[in-house]
Amino acid sequence: MTACAKAPAPAPRTAAPEAGADGTVRFEDAEGDPHALTRDEVDRIIKSRKLDYLACYQRALDLEPELAGKVVIELAIDDDGKVTRAEVLADRSTLDSVEVHACLNLWMMGLKFPAKGGAIVKYPFIFSAS
Repeated sequence: MTACAKAPAPAPRTAAPEAGADGTVRFEDAEGDPHALTRDEVDRIIKSRKLDYLACYQRALDLEPELAGKVVIELAIDDDGKVTRAEVLADRSTLDSVEVHACLNLWMMGLKFPAKGGAIVKYPFIFSAS
């Protein structure tokens, strides 16, 4: 796992969330070369752990109620469907939390995709307080 450089601050919020606010996560479309994997397969596998990603964010949100932004993770998937590398792309991410980045990377490394050949995929996550 790689450490993230400080990313630009997210856009200002119109109203600060109250302490104890619940976090939300949504996904943008994957980018990259899924090779023989379909985008639907990539989406299904990544989104299957949504509650785990949300827990990563929620722990940080409880300590920092203003925390919000985008995290883009690049995954390298081998021929057997195993994630061999998960890296937060600091230059494309706006959520500034080493803890959230490390937690997401940990979950990404445990994902298992169909064994259809290698792939490189960039996956954006958008986190916000509700």
